[in-house]
Amino acid sequence: MEIIYQGFDGLDLSVSSNIPHDFADRLERAQEEARRTKEPALLDHRGVTLTVAETGARGGYAFRCETDGAIWFFKRPNPNDPWGVRVSLRSLTLALYGLGGARQMLFDTLESLGIPVAAHGVSIGRVDYAIDILAPGFVLEADHFVTHSRTRRKDHFDGMQGYG
Repeated sequence: MEIIYQGFDGLDLSVSSNIPHDFADRLERAQEEARRTKEPALLDHRGVTLTVAETGARGGYAFRCETDGAIWFFKRPNPNDPWGVRVSLRSLTLALYGLGGARQMLFDTLESLGIPVAAHGVSIGRVDYAIDILAPGFVLEADHFVTHSRTRRKDHFDGMQGYG
């Protein structure tokens, strides 16, 4: 058995900050364009290019955007709800730049967008870690999986070489 790659594969963070009102206004206009055209709208804000989706996301996030390497979720500014930003870093970003580089990219983007971040203002929501293993001779045994007693299982190994 040989480990080919190991590293962070996904990272979701919440940021304790509200977006500036001018940014919220520009996101609103871009979102309206995305709804009208049924295509994500491009928005350049303070040197950061975002694609703005026509919908937001669960949890009160009015806006959903993408940059190179991340998916961003923004709430409308609300001083009563300080956790107004969520970001999901993609696996390619983490693979190319590592955790430290991806973290720096995150904070650089927040600064460029004019979104202040307080000390200790970042909370980890989810971490995915991947290990790719080369294991010649490995045989997947469906009976070795442990599942909840109410789980229904159907095997799909018939005719597949090297399985079962």
